[in-house]
Amino acid sequence: MVGHKQVSSKLRTPILNSTLNSEINSVPRGFEYQANKGKVTGTRPIPVPNDAQLEQLTQLRIRATERAQRNEWIQATFAYVMNHVDIAIATGDNCYQALMGLKERLRNVHRRLLDELALEAYHDEQLELELWEQVC
Repeated sequence: MVGHKQVSSKLRTPILNSTLNSEINSVPRGFEYQANKGKVTGTRPIPVPNDAQLEQLTQLRIRATERAQRNEWIQATFAYVMNHVDIAIATGDNCYQALMGLKERLRNVHRRLLDELALEAYHDEQLELELWEQVC
Protein backbone atom coordinates (compact mmCIF):
# COMPACT_ATOMS: atom_id res chain seq x y z
CA MET A 1 0.00 0.00 0.00
CA VAL A 2 1.32 3.41 -0.96
CA GLY A 3 0.88 6.35 1.47
CA HIS A 4 -0.71 9.69 0.57
CA LYS A 5 2.56 11.59 0.75
CA GLN A 6 4.24 9.07 -1.52
CA VAL A 7 1.48 9.35 -4.12
CA SER A 8 1.41 13.10 -4.06
CA SER A 9 5.19 13.34 -4.34
CA LYS A 10 5.24 10.76 -7.16
CA LEU A 11 2.54 12.67 -9.04
CA ARG A 12 4.28 15.99 -8.71
CA THR A 13 6.43 16.43 -11.73
CA PRO A 14 8.40 19.56 -12.54
CA ILE A 15 5.74 20.54 -15.09
CA LEU A 16 2.92 20.06 -12.56
CA ASN A 17 4.85 22.01 -9.92
CA SER A 18 5.47 24.95 -12.26
CA THR A 19 1.81 24.93 -13.34
CA LEU A 20 0.61 24.91 -9.73
CA ASN A 21 2.98 27.72 -8.77
CA SER A 22 1.99 29.87 -11.73
CA GLU A 23 -1.72 29.36 -10.98
CA ILE A 24 -1.25 30.17 -7.30
CA ASN A 25 0.88 33.24 -7.93
CA SER A 26 -0.96 34.58 -10.97
CA VAL A 27 -3.14 37.67 -10.86
CA PRO A 28 -6.64 37.30 -12.32
CA ARG A 29 -7.25 39.06 -15.63
CA GLY A 30 -8.23 42.70 -15.11
CA PHE A 31 -6.44 42.97 -11.76
CA GLU A 32 -2.94 43.59 -13.00
CA TYR A 33 -0.79 45.71 -10.74
CA GLN A 34 -0.80 49.29 -12.00
CA ALA A 35 1.92 50.83 -9.84
CA ASN A 36 4.55 52.94 -11.55
CA LYS A 37 2.77 52.64 -14.91
CA GLY A 38 1.95 56.31 -15.02
CA LYS A 39 2.53 59.55 -13.23
CA VAL A 40 0.15 60.84 -10.62
CA THR A 41 -0.88 64.36 -11.47
CA GLY A 42 -1.48 67.16 -9.03
CA THR A 43 0.77 65.85 -6.32
CA ARG A 44 1.67 68.05 -3.41
CA PRO A 45 3.48 67.37 -0.17
CA ILE A 46 1.40 66.12 2.72
CA PRO A 47 1.18 68.92 5.31
CA VAL A 48 2.53 67.99 8.72
CA PRO A 49 2.82 70.06 11.88
CA ASN A 50 6.23 71.47 12.75
CA ASP A 51 7.85 70.84 16.14
CA ALA A 52 6.29 73.88 17.81
CA GLN A 53 2.84 72.94 16.53
CA LEU A 54 3.29 69.35 17.66
CA GLU A 55 4.27 70.61 21.10
CA GLN A 56 1.14 72.78 21.24
CA LEU A 57 -1.04 69.86 20.14
CA THR A 58 0.56 67.69 22.81
CA GLN A 59 -0.12 70.35 25.46
CA LEU A 60 -3.74 70.58 24.31
CA ARG A 61 -4.10 66.80 24.60
CA ILE A 62 -2.58 66.85 28.10
CA ARG A 63 -4.93 69.66 29.14
CA ALA A 64 -7.91 67.71 27.80
CA THR A 65 -6.88 64.66 29.83
CA GLU A 66 -6.41 66.77 32.97
CA ARG A 67 -9.74 68.48 32.34
CA ALA A 68 -11.46 65.09 32.14
CA GLN A 69 -9.86 64.10 35.45
CA ARG A 70 -10.97 67.36 37.09
CA ASN A 71 -14.47 66.82 35.75
CA GLU A 72 -14.56 63.33 37.27
CA TRP A 73 -13.37 64.72 40.61
CA ILE A 74 -15.96 67.52 40.55
CA GLN A 75 -18.77 65.08 39.75
CA ALA A 76 -17.70 62.59 42.43
CA THR A 77 -17.27 65.29 45.09
CA PHE A 78 -20.59 66.89 44.19
CA ALA A 79 -22.40 63.54 44.41
CA TYR A 80 -20.73 62.73 47.74
CA VAL A 81 -21.61 66.06 49.36
CA MET A 82 -25.15 66.12 47.96
CA ASN A 83 -25.73 62.61 49.28
CA HIS A 84 -24.62 63.63 52.76
CA VAL A 85 -26.75 66.79 52.68
CA ASP A 86 -29.76 64.71 51.60
CA ILE A 87 -29.12 62.28 54.48
CA ALA A 88 -28.91 65.17 56.96
CA ILE A 89 -32.13 66.69 55.61
CA ALA A 90 -33.91 63.32 55.76
CA THR A 91 -32.96 62.81 59.42
CA GLY A 92 -35.01 65.87 60.31
CA ASP A 93 -32.23 67.88 61.88
CA ASN A 94 -33.03 71.42 63.01
CA CYS A 95 -30.72 72.86 60.38
CA TYR A 96 -33.04 72.18 57.43
CA GLN A 97 -32.86 75.75 56.07
CA ALA A 98 -29.07 75.88 56.40
CA LEU A 99 -28.72 72.57 54.60
CA MET A 100 -31.06 73.64 51.81
CA GLY A 101 -29.02 76.84 51.41
CA LEU A 102 -25.82 74.81 51.36
CA LYS A 103 -27.30 72.49 48.76
CA GLU A 104 -28.23 75.43 46.53
CA ARG A 105 -24.78 77.00 46.88
CA LEU A 106 -23.20 73.65 46.06
CA ARG A 107 -25.32 73.36 42.91
CA ASN A 108 -24.17 76.84 41.85
CA VAL A 109 -20.49 76.04 42.46
CA HIS A 110 -20.92 72.75 40.62
CA ARG A 111 -22.47 74.48 37.62
CA ARG A 112 -19.79 77.22 37.60
CA LEU A 113 -16.96 74.66 37.70
CA LEU A 114 -18.50 72.66 34.86
CA ASP A 115 -19.01 75.86 32.85
CA GLU A 116 -15.35 76.78 33.35
CA LEU A 117 -14.28 73.34 32.16
CA ALA A 118 -16.53 73.64 29.12
CA LEU A 119 -15.17 77.10 28.32
CA GLU A 120 -11.59 75.83 28.62
CA ALA A 121 -12.43 72.88 26.37
CA TYR A 122 -13.97 75.23 23.78
CA HIS A 123 -10.92 77.50 23.90
CA ASP A 124 -8.58 74.54 23.43
CA GLU A 125 -10.65 73.22 20.52
CA GLN A 126 -10.39 76.63 18.83
CA LEU A 127 -6.62 76.65 19.36
CA GLU A 128 -6.36 73.18 17.87
CA LEU A 129 -8.43 74.21 14.83
CA GLU A 130 -6.19 77.25 14.31
CA LEU A 131 -3.10 75.04 14.52
CA TRP A 132 -4.43 72.63 11.92
CA GLU A 133 -5.40 75.54 9.65
CA GLN A 134 -1.78 76.73 9.83
CA VAL A 135 -0.56 73.23 8.94
CA CYS A 136 -2.93 72.70 6.03
